[in-house]
Amino acid sequence: MLGLLTFWALLYLLGRIFHLDRYGLEIKPAYLTYKFKRFNERIESLTEKHPGFWRNFWSGGIVCAVGIMIYGIYWLFMNLYSFFYKPEVASPVLPFIPGVAFDLRWLPHILIALSISAILHELAHGMAACADKISLRSFGLFLILFIFGAFTEPEEEEFKKARTLSKVRVYSAGPAVNLATAIPSFFLIANLSLFYLTISPFYAPSSGVLILGTYSSGPLEAAGLTPGDVIQSLNHTGVNDLFDFYEYLEEVKPNETLILSVLYKNGTGNRITIKTIEHPKNKTLGFIGLSVAFHYYPPRLPVLPASGPYHLYWFYWWSLMISLSLSMFNMLPIYPFDGGGFLKALIESLAKSPRKILLVQYVTSGFFILLLGANMALSILHFLI
Repeated sequence: MLGLLTFWALLYLLGRIFHLDRYGLEIKPAYLTYKFKRFNERIESLTEKHPGFWRNFWSGGIVCAVGIMIYGIYWLFMNLYSFFYKPEVASPVLPFIPGVAFDLRWLPHILIALSISAILHELAHGMAACADKISLRSFGLFLILFIFGAFTEPEEEEFKKARTLSKVRVYSAGPAVNLATAIPSFFLIANLSLFYLTISPFYAPSSGVLILGTYSSGPLEAAGLTPGDVIQSLNHTGVNDLFDFYEYLEEVKPNETLILSVLYKNGTGNRITIKTIEHPKNKTLGFIGLSVAFHYYPPRLPVLPASGPYHLYWFYWWSLMISLSLSMFNMLPIYPFDGGGFLKALIESLAKSPRKILLVQYVTSGFFILLLGANMALSILHFLI
């Protein structure tokens, strides 16, 4: 926290001393924005080349967005029902706060995934606006404390005068792109062969289990094994990956002797003997004290870290979770979410009275805020307290 405060204090002073706002960089305490003026022109020139294609493309996004909205509403209702009648299957809906919604060890993976998802989200809004001849006032990046993001600002008057179809295309674009980017991440974490393809130029096929964490006073720690060491066999039975490893351990009982073939992180190998203890969650199973592990992919270059595939795998996982969450929650009919804007554009095409439009907007937003809030409140009670 002290380092974060120092960083922002120095950044703020540099901004004031060198007048960095002249270059599009606006710095305030714990908040920074940078606007790309030339990037707007590139987005506009890209969409001008094939306007019909891009309009049809973003029209497809409307279908995706409507599906996302319907599913998001359905999911929140069903999750609320689960809290009352099937609490064991209810899913947590928690505010995105480090240490509350997720463990701090995932923070680097989450920040990178969130930054990429947010930039793609806003870039899609900008491209959809340009495809419908709505000029962009600005496109830029922001940093709040330690969270990166992006923003798109279409020309307000042009957007107000645009057709309903143009407006809903713009609102749908971000959530639709987030959904589209979640699909590759899903297949990469669901299929180990596909995952390996992404690292195969740098890592050899899996040939063991990489130790990334051990329990204190457990058999592995007592035997001197530390993060970075690799288990290659159990009782002379080779284990090429975590699946082989846990399949073998399913038959191991407490107080059994295991001979481990180990490759230490310094490159030397050895055979060690350990005795299993009772598993904390099942006293009939043997336990060796392994807390965190991953498939061991030998680096093809000595400068590459053995833990690289592990971090990449979890980056894919968090990209999936964040992309789906951004897509689903942004399409909820709540102002100022994209779903709220989407609904407002449809209401404006049906009702001309500003009072009626505002009334529907406030009632709808209020109802779904209560639905979302109820899920969050019950999640806190059920999972955190």
